[in-house]
Amino acid sequence: MKFTASRLSEGNKIFPAEIIIEPNGLTVKIPGLFSGQSRHLDYLNIGEVGVEAPLVGYSTITFFTAGTRVSVHGFTSNEVKQIKEAIEKGKNGFTTVANTHPIEQQKTREQILAEKEAEKMEYELERKMKYDNSQKPWLNDDNFSGKSSINAISFPINVNDIEKTIEKIIKAGVEEIKEVLGEHNATAIQYTLGDKNFFKPYSEQFDMVESCIEKTQEGIKKLKRKDDTEHPKLRHIIADIEESLLDLNEKWFPKLVEQRAKKKRKNIIVVIVIIGLNIVFWGGLWLASKK
Repeated sequence: MKFTASRLSEGNKIFPAEIIIEPNGLTVKIPGLFSGQSRHLDYLNIGEVGVEAPLVGYSTITFFTAGTRVSVHGFTSNEVKQIKEAIEKGKNGFTTVANTHPIEQQKTREQILAEKEAEKMEYELERKMKYDNSQKPWLNDDNFSGKSSINAISFPINVNDIEKTIEKIIKAGVEEIKEVLGEHNATAIQYTLGDKNFFKPYSEQFDMVESCIEKTQEGIKKLKRKDDTEHPKLRHIIADIEESLLDLNEKWFPKLVEQRAKKKRKNIIVVIVIIGLNIVFWGGLWLASKK
């Protein structure tokens, strides 16, 4: 039976450690990017099993054998319990673990190599995705989905990629405003008085557009630091971006501010109407009780 460390635990994000229960002992595998450790421990040679179990998080299990120790991190308390029980049963000649399931057959060399190759490909793919996201952030729409993702954008080195990233940021800001302006059927009654958007409508959209403007200004500064002798079209690129930013800042953003003010006024009217109706209702009941 095989126990695999959680990928959420420290040191196991890409290549998680493994403990394989076998008929005569257990094999501890601690993979790595370029090299890994693998050690077989006979049940009879395991003198003691130590466990470090924090209140929150994953446990570390340590095997003491022949004057040395082997520690592995990333297992749940239940998994550690099963491993310790398997060792005790192994010492007593049993070949099954606590859950009474038969022990899995040991993997062949070809299977192990195939798994390592798959893990390597997974790692390379993840590394490529991270690289593409840092050098070509404009390719990933998730980078332009909200305030936090906009603020997290790091501009690449290439001028063309910076330009495309800024264009995508400005477009995201304009689209966010258009979406707000397109809410023709939205009314203040859709929000409850306890909703954070009731007295501050479109706060999330407002913050995102502000982030788009600030991040665009950051990108323009980075472009201006480039050598225009190496990039003949740099001045035209900066001029076009500044024009687009001006359009966002002076045409679209004021519309969002105006729409926000209108929505806030409507919401205040709703509050006044609700208060007035309550006064009339409870006042009527009070007068009726006096008669």
